[in-house]
Amino acid sequence: KGKVTIINFWGVWCPGCIKELPYFDQIASDFYGEVDVIAIHTFDQMEESDEYIEENFEGSKILFGVDRLVKEGDATSGEYLYTTLGGTGTYPITIILDENGEIFSLQQSELDYDTLFILIMSAMSNTQ
Repeated sequence: KGKVTIINFWGVWCPGCIKELPYFDQIASDFYGEVDVIAIHTFDQMEESDEYIEENFEGSKILFGVDRLVKEGDATSGEYLYTTLGGTGTYPITIILDENGEIFSLQQSELDYDTLFILIMSAMSNTQ
């Protein structure tokens, strides 16, 4: 809460994901301190994602993570965060949370810098 947060689900095996990741990197730099950018890799091919990130995004402001099963207490729900947040099998998927932590936008397609910028500005003005 308190700032816009972008959650992008991606995979090294997804051409659209790879194509848009530099835009998220630029947004993370341009809006550093104002917007958090989190890129969550699918549980598939995790080893390759580490190598890809090291080779292409050293020093990035993106917070990188790997999707895991969502757990409540001692029980596992059987769903990955991707599914819990609305993913339906399509990659990439981007979720933008407004400053109140509420889902402002859910995009199930590849995005470019201009679209991300417009969505961020709209999310910022949504809570003001």
